[in-house]
Parts: sequence; C-alpha cells; structure tokens
Amino acid sequence: MAYLASELLIKALRTSGLVSADIGNQPSAPQMVSALFLLNEIISQLNINGALLPYTTTTDIDLVVGQEKYEIPALIELQVLTFYLDSIRFQLYNDGRADYFGSPRADNINSLPYKYHVERSPSGSTIWLYFKPSQEFPLQITGLFGYTPLIISTDISAMFDEFYRKFLRLQLAESICNYYNLSMPTGSAKDLMMIKDQLKYINVPDLSVQAENMLGGRSFLNYAQATFRNGFIPTS
Repeated sequence: MAYLASELLIKALRTSGLVSADIGNQPSAPQMVSALFLLNEIISQLNINGALLPYTTTTDIDLVVGQEKYEIPALIELQVLTFYLDSIRFQLYNDGRADYFGSPRADNINSLPYKYHVERSPSGSTIWLYFKPSQEFPLQITGLFGYTPLIISTDISAMFDEFYRKFLRLQLAESICNYYNLSMPTGSAKDLMMIKDQLKYINVPDLSVQAENMLGGRSFLNYAQATFRNGFIPTS
C-alpha cells in the first residue's frame, strides 16, 4: 500500500499542533511547502554522518580499466570494499589520506587493486583505487547510504519502515515547532527522544579488531597476488 510523503507531512503538521487533528481539517498549501522543506533538511542532516540511518546496504559497480577515481552517489560511510575475479572475492584495504596521496608509488601500473582511499563529496563519496584496475572487476561496496530529497508525491512505503516513518514524523513535528516558534507537545517530545535512542542500536559500528605486527608493518600480500603471477607485488 502506497504511503506518500504528503501523508507524512500532514501527520507531522498535526503532531506539532500547528494544524488541528480534527477530521477533515487539512494543512494549507504554504504549510505543506514549508513542511516539505523542513523534511528535506532533516534528511540532509541524517546524511551528515549516518548515525541514525538504520541499515547497512551493499551495491555493486563495474570498475573501468585504468581508472583510479570513482564517484559513489549517496555513500555516507564506507565499511567494506571488495572486488571479484570470477567467483573469488578479494578485500581492499583502507589507506589514510597522507599515505594514499603522499607515499611514493608507481602510477602507471594497471593490476589487481589492493588498497583504497575514500573521501566525502557533495553527492556522496569518492573512492580512489590502487592499483588502477587491469580488468572490469565487479566492485562491491558495503556501507551506509543516505536518503535523497523527497517530493510531495514520493511513495516512501518501500524507503522507510513504519518505525522510521514514526521517527521522521516526530522529528519533522519538532522542526515545525521550532520553525513556527511553537512548543513541542510533551508526549511527542518524549517519544522522539526514545526512538532516537533505539535507532542508535540498530546499526552499531563493527568494533572487531585486527592484530598488527609491530615489527614488520602491514603486508598486503593476498590470494590475488599469490595466485596471479603477472604484475607488481607491493610492499610496505
């Protein structure tokens, strides 16, 4: 069953108290426009660091031979990056900004990628790969992907679970109250605080640790380099 963004706006306006909850009482067109603007501000704020985004998702792209830089729309936080060669999956390792852009390396080699660097960009995130791919490897990106702006007629039933629609309704009601200099109803304010606390525990960070060799540094030798003999094997 469709659940349009307009329905969320109307419910939030009523929750805020700006519009009466009486049956048949509808918000004005200017109120709906303001509410939509505030809702998209909330979505933009959620995309800052992904702290209240509920789910980790995975997307696939095909790498381009010799291309180092890739723009990934809506990617907020990259958690795992892998590529496939036939049916074998290989993990790429994250390199910090100074190491990736500042360390000595040969830039004219196309081979099996083994490390990456990621930076936020206005549309999402940008990923750099080294080595530049020698084939059109399928790249699998796992992480937090943000939401895109809504319009009145957007069907959000498949975008947001019911509990997340409630969160957006309450968060929008609070923003409406702030915008119109109103007091947020006490019960709704408590509900919003409770659901925010619950959302923090849906998608907790992966706190697993990996042992490092304090004497030898990190080695990037993996099954890809060991199996496919052609190419350059990096050392650290």
